[in-house]
Amino acid sequence: MNAIKLLYPGLNAYTLAFQSDWLEEIRASFAAEISPFLEAQEQAELFVGGRYLHQPLKTEPCDYALISYDTWPLYWFPNHSPASWQIFHRFFEKLKLSQALKGHLHFKRRLVMYAGFFVIGNRALEEMWHFDYRPGAQAMTLIAPLFELSPEHGHVLYQTPTQASSRYTYRPNQALIFGAGFYHSTEPYPPSSNFRVLFSLTFGSDDWQDWPLIKENIAEQSVLYGLPCGHLSGRCDCEERSKNSWFQRFKQKFSSK
Repeated sequence: MNAIKLLYPGLNAYTLAFQSDWLEEIRASFAAEISPFLEAQEQAELFVGGRYLHQPLKTEPCDYALISYDTWPLYWFPNHSPASWQIFHRFFEKLKLSQALKGHLHFKRRLVMYAGFFVIGNRALEEMWHFDYRPGAQAMTLIAPLFELSPEHGHVLYQTPTQASSRYTYRPNQALIFGAGFYHSTEPYPPSSNFRVLFSLTFGSDDWQDWPLIKENIAEQSVLYGLPCGHLSGRCDCEERSKNSWFQRFKQKFSSK
């Protein structure tokens, strides 16, 4: 089992080491589909920012989408096909997070992966403080460098329980894992000639009762994502059946009074 380490006392944030060779498939997918897109001349102005983007990549096959962080020059490239989702899911399975995070996150049988991403930028001129999830959401984000960062690249700023600011340094083969209540920002850094390439997973509870709060964030970040049942979005009726089941239990509870 992979041992997690608490990032800071009182915070819902941890670090986890993993094997370098577990990233080979994710790196190969980046090299085949994302890197050519970034290097294309027509993308030269993309990282200046100023535009909100939420669209599939115009590549063949269309395995990834492009989503901006508001109008900041920071981009998510989430999985947009079952094939690319499976690439991240195979890495997720190797981490055995259901064992590592037992007692830290609510779930019934196992933690499920919602989506996988590349997170890419080449500048961060200001701090961008935010939470990833609504309060109480039983979900977490894993983020780590896909390649070693350049010296000028920014890392992570986060707020401690005393509201002081602290810094986490990205390290090769080490992930930062955090959930609801973790207030953080990309550390500002000047325009760089090198892309800062991270990869990320969102994951959490397999309990449908936890899903509505989690979905508010997950559906903003990706069109295709895993569900508590283990199926991919749009490919089953489990969510609707869970709502009907809850409604029937609600009716029975109050009709028996």
